[in-house]
Amino acid sequence: MAELVDAADSKSAVRKDVQVRFLFWAPGETFSILRRFFIFTTMFTVYSIKSIDRNYIYVGLTNNIERRFNEHQKGQNKTTAPYRQFVLIYQEKFPTRTEARKREIYLKTGIGKEFLKQLIKNKF
Repeated sequence: MAELVDAADSKSAVRKDVQVRFLFWAPGETFSILRRFFIFTTMFTVYSIKSIDRNYIYVGLTNNIERRFNEHQKGQNKTTAPYRQFVLIYQEKFPTRTEARKREIYLKTGIGKEFLKQLIKNKF
């Protein structure tokens, strides 16, 4: 344990070792530690919803699928409000926002939309 305390006294050691940073940190570094912890533990979800009444498929990305789906259902999203009510047809989780964004872009292409249409055809 003494080694960890010694490492915490050295700024360079604190910045290199994430484990040490969670145990010991300087008062001014609290936000950066929490931010890094949040980034490492947050999963991003690429999702697709389909309008129940109309022929409309929406693809999106979020870090909280339940909250986001409820926003769509309540009409809080300008793009999807005219097409309410929705059913969730697809979701896929990713560890980083960059990976999730790549998948979202793919699903918004013609080939991606065809994939989603096939899912709907097989599911419903």
